[in-house]
Amino acid sequence: MGPDMQVDVWVKETEDGLDVRVKTSGVEGAPWRIELAFTGVEFLTNEYVHLPLTGSEAVVVKQGYTELGNERDTLIVGPCFGGHRFIQGKEDSEAKIPGAATVYLTDYTPFDHEIRIRDKMAGNSGTGGEKP
Repeated sequence: MGPDMQVDVWVKETEDGLDVRVKTSGVEGAPWRIELAFTGVEFLTNEYVHLPLTGSEAVVVKQGYTELGNERDTLIVGPCFGGHRFIQGKEDSEAKIPGAATVYLTDYTPFDHEIRIRDKMAGNSGTGGEKP
């Protein structure tokens, strides 16, 4: 048996979305991924790329804020982080959700990241002044 990985997750509801904090400890240098699966989205856009989505994509977003949406709704997610490109499932990993575009946020353990998910249409993106 190897060392024990400790994973703590805190979720806080805000007026226009969610704040999700993920903290890992106990293992040094292991590639870790956070998967955000979206159904019904037709695009992913940020300052570097605009991608049309069909629901089968697997995208690692390296930094900043990213918008995902369709003609009716848009979510802003970030700050994103992409420390590596290891997104394949191993051993007891959950299968990818059919029909969902998956955004991966990746880093090496240990780490402590807070991810904000906001409704762009609510008027306050909650990105701390940064443009998505």
